[in-house]
Amino acid sequence: MESTELTVRLIILFIPGIIATFIYEICQNRNDMNNRDFVINVVLSAFISYSITYVIFKLLGGGTSFLDALLDSGVKISVTEIMTASLISVVLGFLEAQSVRETMKLNRKRNERNKKVRMSVWDDLFDEEDGYDGHVRVILKDQGVYYDGYVERYSASLTGRKELCLKDVVKYDLTTKKQLGDNIGGTYLQIRDDEDIILEMIKDN
Repeated sequence: MESTELTVRLIILFIPGIIATFIYEICQNRNDMNNRDFVINVVLSAFISYSITYVIFKLLGGGTSFLDALLDSGVKISVTEIMTASLISVVLGFLEAQSVRETMKLNRKRNERNKKVRMSVWDDLFDEEDGYDGHVRVILKDQGVYYDGYVERYSASLTGRKELCLKDVVKYDLTTKKQLGDNIGGTYLQIRDDEDIILEMIKDN
């Protein structure tokens, strides 16, 4: 059998796999599938479609000729078998796309759960959506001072440094409790993770 005839024969036999793969690509809005992945998906989808077709035909008392036609050029290709497998491949393509979407959803949820588990107390306290923005007292034991003010901005601690921008700030000596200097309109604090700090949340009356 000439190579052109063989190519045409293979394309006809693998029509169900091609249909399933195209439907999967359309549903997933994918245009980045390389040739290797495309061929693998076509072959697997075709074999699954023909396997289901084989079971159906067996239940109806018939038989299939896909493997024989694939291996022997003398075997006539069954149009009925190809059409049945093609119909099955349509459903298969949708199911494959849906399965991938559900898997991606589960992975996103798992990643979100893992992210929450990995969050430090600092990150949890200053959550982006409803983080604390009230009155605080930041005690810097290493520096012997503390700041009293209201949270205006903050950062997460992913970089190894915590950042706070306070407004209406008063700075005190930690030992004497005496005010140091005048009231400050705002101050920016950059705190290393290895610094010994205490952050008190003040409930205003």
